[in-house]
Amino acid sequence: MKLSSFSLIDQTGGADDVTALIHSFNRTARYYPRDSTVADLFSDQATARPGDVAVSSDGRNLTYGELDLRSNRLAHYLKNTAGIADGALIAVCLDRSPELIIALLGILKAGAAYLPLDPSYPPDRLRFMLEHSGAAALITHKDASGNLPESDMHRILLDRDGAEIARASEAPLPPVSGAGAGGRLAYVMYTSGSTGRPKAVAVPQRGIIRLVKATDYADFGTGQVFLQYAPISFDAATLEIWGPLLNGARLALAPRGKQSLADLGDTIAREGVTTLWLTGGLFNVMIDEYPQSLKPLRQLLVGGEALSVSHVLKALEALPTCRLVNGYGPTENTTFSCCFRIEPGDYRGAIPIGSPIANSTAYILDEEMRLLPPGVAGELYVGGDGLALGYWNDPALTAERFVANPFAGRDLPEERPGERLYRTGDLACWRSDGSIEFLGRMDDQLKIRGFRIEPGEIEVALHQFPGVTGAVVHAWDAGKAAAEEDRRVLIAHYAAATGTIDETALRAHLHATLPDFMVPTHLIRVDKLPLNPNGKIDRTALPPPIPQPDKDDAASEPPSGETESALATIWEDLLGFSPIGARDDFFALGGHSLMAAKMVSVMEKQFGVTLPLTSIFTHPTVRQLAGAVLDAAKFGNTSIDQPCVRLSPESGGRPLFALPPGTTDALSYGRLGGDLAGFALHAFNFIEAETRIGDYADQIAEHDPDGPHLLFGYSGGGNIAFHVARELERRGRPVSTIVLLDASRFLRCFDFPEEEADRLTSAVLEADGVADIVSSSILRDKIQRRVRRYYAFLSSITEDAPINADIHLISSPTGDDEHRDEAGNLIASKPAWAEMTRGSFHRHDGHGDHGDMLLDPHYRANAALLEKILSAAARKPAAAPDAAQTFENHRRLQ
Repeated sequence: MKLSSFSLIDQTGGADDVTALIHSFNRTARYYPRDSTVADLFSDQATARPGDVAVSSDGRNLTYGELDLRSNRLAHYLKNTAGIADGALIAVCLDRSPELIIALLGILKAGAAYLPLDPSYPPDRLRFMLEHSGAAALITHKDASGNLPESDMHRILLDRDGAEIARASEAPLPPVSGAGAGGRLAYVMYTSGSTGRPKAVAVPQRGIIRLVKATDYADFGTGQVFLQYAPISFDAATLEIWGPLLNGARLALAPRGKQSLADLGDTIAREGVTTLWLTGGLFNVMIDEYPQSLKPLRQLLVGGEALSVSHVLKALEALPTCRLVNGYGPTENTTFSCCFRIEPGDYRGAIPIGSPIANSTAYILDEEMRLLPPGVAGELYVGGDGLALGYWNDPALTAERFVANPFAGRDLPEERPGERLYRTGDLACWRSDGSIEFLGRMDDQLKIRGFRIEPGEIEVALHQFPGVTGAVVHAWDAGKAAAEEDRRVLIAHYAAATGTIDETALRAHLHATLPDFMVPTHLIRVDKLPLNPNGKIDRTALPPPIPQPDKDDAASEPPSGETESALATIWEDLLGFSPIGARDDFFALGGHSLMAAKMVSVMEKQFGVTLPLTSIFTHPTVRQLAGAVLDAAKFGNTSIDQPCVRLSPESGGRPLFALPPGTTDALSYGRLGGDLAGFALHAFNFIEAETRIGDYADQIAEHDPDGPHLLFGYSGGGNIAFHVARELERRGRPVSTIVLLDASRFLRCFDFPEEEADRLTSAVLEADGVADIVSSSILRDKIQRRVRRYYAFLSSITEDAPINADIHLISSPTGDDEHRDEAGNLIASKPAWAEMTRGSFHRHDGHGDHGDMLLDPHYRANAALLEKILSAAARKPAAAPDAAQTFENHRRLQ
């Protein structure tokens, strides 16, 4: 794109006037601890307020004093036991948790820098990052190693090495502040790269400090509570984590795993969050569907892409006491370069990205790097103390994108001789008030749901698949409101050599190579990629990703009935085309999780029913979802009240029956539904009727009339599975195996205090997979009643007679094998399950704490172990009941 270039004198009266004006916009210098380090500034806060809560997470609190001591121990361990050298780079692969914060702080205290890795990334991508970065060591958990490549790199496993780390010194390490300390490396973060591989941005200590100290775009006072909601590999996490911890405020961690909109609202309320950062797309959906959830906020920072003016206006009206800020900045300039405080006003054009924040600069230049006056479009260059050191291990790309600052050393104290500017590649212009308006990209780089995506990296991945001869990747506006980021999806057109391309294999290749957010929603094969007269790909000549359904096409079945028609209309609005057929698949048509979350909210308002987010995944067609809506309207909520819910998306497979854990709902097993190859997972909700064991047996016999049966249960669900297995055998129905996930055999009945019931009920209501379906008070009351009855039932049963089925126990490595009451009586035992089978008993080492075994980062390892056990069990015939038991069964049935 050719930039505007014309006589500045004609426009402004003189080049000197333009220079003076632009320099006035960049007078942002103010005092801040420029030569300190992040570790030293945190230690100052810990000394000043050791008893204040620094980190809160799912009911766990770490005070500043505790976080200081625990990070000191890790720092001493890294230096003295692991032999980490000063200035080394340490990779960190952990989910959101207090342990993650301890690890980051301990690394910095040890004089090293951190490399954040997302545990959900494909192994090949993680392997590249570890190899390219040259990281000296890796901090992770034993259970997070499933996605990590094998290597000779020194691994520090916090669960395995925890005892040794705990014995390390708690003494503070010597401070490293002083001349040049602020320029030390703090972290390396990988972003999408146009060359086909990720690029690594090296951020100094000073970049973090300048972002959160002595700045005025947000309040960082001690009364604030910041939520860490962004992935650790996303640079918004820099603001979320270090903003509170370097200023004496509280850092609240969002629960691990996938969060629904209702989850986010619940977390804000539960943690008392006052400051939140959201991508533009998520902001739009929250303002549309859950604005009341944002009312407790004092500050809401939004960014990642151009904002929707209509949503901003709606937010100003809905959140009159909340400071609303549009934040702009590339990773190369430490999260924020410019900010704009949005207040009521006339925003007919666009929401500005604002002015440079403290100790930062911004210039809009033409192709010859000359200053451009207000109103003239040019490339945006950013500089100041937030600037990255460059691209890690890539001097050529660093030289290309980080250029000498032509204004350094003149009359502007913000710019020092020898400093550089970063070429953002963004097109922008100054406004007369000194704020900047973002006008789009000068290249093909995209922003999808807040993630920066280089199409070239995806195109390289496509070319690596055998048979693909050409590819072009771009964004497609899937909704009617094309400017709304949540409506945009990635689309790939590809050409291939003669022959058939297995698109399933192609998509699997992309998932194995790229993060999920970079895998195109649509893959469209074309005979050849069309070219324009200049020899470039003519994107306008490419076919649309979704052929417009033809009403006369017999293969397209129109909606039938009021509910299907209403749902089709909702889909048309979300997806941006019509008509929608009854058998059309939401995700095949371009839907994604953000759209699905919005659809759940729209359905709740329109139909008066509350469905879980998982309903969209298990009922992806209009017809299937309409059935779920009608069931919900008839029974209150299908996924809560229906005794048995099939969670496996495909037909066929050996039936597997999962009995309800402490959450009491089938959806706690939802993720397993698609991950147990060869098995059809049927999960049960807790049946409140006293006939529940017989009712479960009836359901199993109905769904699996031939047997032999496979049963599974997590925690208390394991105890219920045992009693159901005994009932099935009593009826003469063969049971092959039951698998117990960290369940203890009950040897005695026990009292169940009411306050304990209330505590467990609260924990269940906030658990992953439950909050999705309990956003209304009626459903919350229903769940509360059910949880109390569930634990009342568990406290009344014991396992005292053996069964014929084999028993497999998967145990948490951190849990106790035995539990005793206050009088010292043994009431529950894991090893005691061995006495409860006439078949064989097998104990397996699982992964994670009891409550985390079906959550990341432990889920994949436990799911793989479960599948291995079930596959072996499915090949083994069930043992027949012994003669005496068969006779007794016959007598009872007579």
